Amino acid sequence: PLRILYSGVLTPRKRVAALLEAVKLAVTQQLEIEVAIVGGGPELENLVQQAAQLGISDRINFVGALPYEQGLVWYEWADCLVLPSDTTETWGLVVNEAMASDLPCIVSDACGCWSSADNCGNRRRAMSSAKCAMRHEDAPHRITSSRRCGARG
Repeated sequence: PLRILYSGVLTPRKRVAALLEAVKLAVTQQLEIEVAIVGGGPELENLVQQAAQLGISDRINFVGALPYEQGLVWYEWADCLVLPSDTTETWGLVVNEAMASDLPCIVSDACGCWSSADNCGNRRRAMSSAKCAMRHEDAPHRITSSRRCGARG
């Protein structure tokens, strides 16, 4: 399965709800997908309820907040990092952490870091809606394949 990581605080501006909507679309297209959400915050209960309502709870692992070193373990687990934040995200430190781990990144084009989230020349940008994010049927294959460019292969 494609392993997707979100790491950060769980607030509305981080738009994790949009990630869950995209996961639902992927599941309806029979894509094997797993998501780890590392972090805590005021939206946690809403997101857990949303995952249940969408019928994707079995695909989502709400890991919770972790100390820095323990959080880095999830970068090794993942095939890509997703940062779907809105315009209030000036950079996104998790993108630096992911890139340092040779992990492809999918970031909102509203984030300050999206132009630098480039993995082997293959920029990945999250679209404004879940429907747009999943419009390319081969997207999971391309994300997984692009990882071969990194040191971890």
